Amino acid sequence: MKAATLAAALLAFSSAAFAKMQYTTPLPAGAHPPLVISSAPPDKKYAGMAMALVPGTSFIMIQTKGGSILLGPLLGAANIEAKTKALAKKSVGGYMGADIPAIASMSLALLGADAQPKPGAYTITPFAYVQQCGDDEMYRVALALDVIAPGDKDPWHGRYVAHLASPIPFAQFLQPNDAQLAAFNAELTAAADQAARLLERDMRGELPENGRVVKFGSLNIIGNKIGGIGIYTAAKDMWLNNVRLIEERDGNVVVRMKADPTTFPYGMHVMARSQVHKLED
Repeated sequence: MKAATLAAALLAFSSAAFAKMQYTTPLPAGAHPPLVISSAPPDKKYAGMAMALVPGTSFIMIQTKGGSILLGPLLGAANIEAKTKALAKKSVGGYMGADIPAIASMSLALLGADAQPKPGAYTITPFAYVQQCGDDEMYRVALALDVIAPGDKDPWHGRYVAHLASPIPFAQFLQPNDAQLAAFNAELTAAADQAARLLERDMRGELPENGRVVKFGSLNIIGNKIGGIGIYTAAKDMWLNNVRLIEERDGNVVVRMKADPTTFPYGMHVMARSQVHKLED
């Protein structure tokens, strides 16, 4: 099985089994709608297989340990889910004490967004993904702005995801010191600014729907080896096919990934070029 195919299988992260694989699209007709910020936790539907909400926070934990060819798909999935929920529960406090909606609100205020209901408003729900990356024993974090248009029937749904610059070593994840927490909050603020700028540029019609189709690999997206019985493909050797490269400039890349909206890869992602190990036609 090719590495790209393995990566795609891993990135399902959902019991939906690719039920609604799609790219995000620009805001309809370059819309400039009123924006309302929701401080509610992310919807549980965005925490599919290998994911769990960190209790009382706006963080979604991702980890893929616990599966096994010997367990089979159903028992393996159940074991992964149990391990992910246990890790999410254990992670409360420390880094996971950051107030994601409050941090994002400061960036979104520059776009005129606030918490006051408005007719015809698009709703923005800020949250963050935390991926336990076993290959190099790091946690990687990305801040997301999930944006949904008004309407009950299949409304437009976009997501703007900015990846933090610095991974967190396993050894310090559960017990960070004050300096580490301050640095983490500063990076969350920078990521919120990046995600908000993507949204602003999308509202201006500056970000195209299509781009160069590439193979795209990053430990920020896939951070764990896959395989079993002693035969594994390392995360650094995996990538996604059919990723749309929207922009590469100022040391960053912006991509659209085709995925189910309930999964981590869905949306428009921005990260440092140095965080990408594969980017080619």
